[in-house]
Amino acid sequence: MALLIKQIEERLAALDPDIRALARTWSRDHPDAREDLAQEVRLAIHCELLANPESPSNYLFQRAKHIIIDYRKRGKSVDGKLNRTHRRRQVWQLASLDADPWVDRAVQSRQLRPVEDLALARVAYGELRERLTAQQAQYLALRLQGYRGTEVDCLLGLSKKQGFLLRRKIGEAAQEYLTETMVMDQKQGGKTWRY
Repeated sequence: MALLIKQIEERLAALDPDIRALARTWSRDHPDAREDLAQEVRLAIHCELLANPESPSNYLFQRAKHIIIDYRKRGKSVDGKLNRTHRRRQVWQLASLDADPWVDRAVQSRQLRPVEDLALARVAYGELRERLTAQQAQYLALRLQGYRGTEVDCLLGLSKKQGFLLRRKIGEAAQEYLTETMVMDQKQGGKTWRY
């Protein structure tokens, strides 16, 4: 695996001038996005080389063009739209990487008692993380930061089946935790928590 990663890094270093040229070409109307586009292409090529180490360069650059087009269609930029002619179906919001995304979403969904909800959500998130393995906790954190399942699988070096099994284990752990919490709360005569 270490040898494969070293080969991928060497191949990326060799392709870097072409990647920069591709990003420069596609960012002529918005020069501030040049480095962002190059990073997206590098990540896509890295993921593709992890899955298929023998991929030809022309295939990688065709894939890179599609990644750039998707990136230009994606969410709302801080400086405005990258592709002004495209109608976006979803507007992406900026989020701090230091904050617990699960906690923030729990608070946003119910604004009735934000302080109490925040405290309960932090406790619940902490207890759930204790039940997860390190890989499961990392997977959950990346998913809650907004990465798609396939992107997380690629970043962690997982196959589709491994990613599916990991998601299922996380879901089972969360279901088990919520069931235990509701049973304990009912035994104490209180109301059940609702997330």
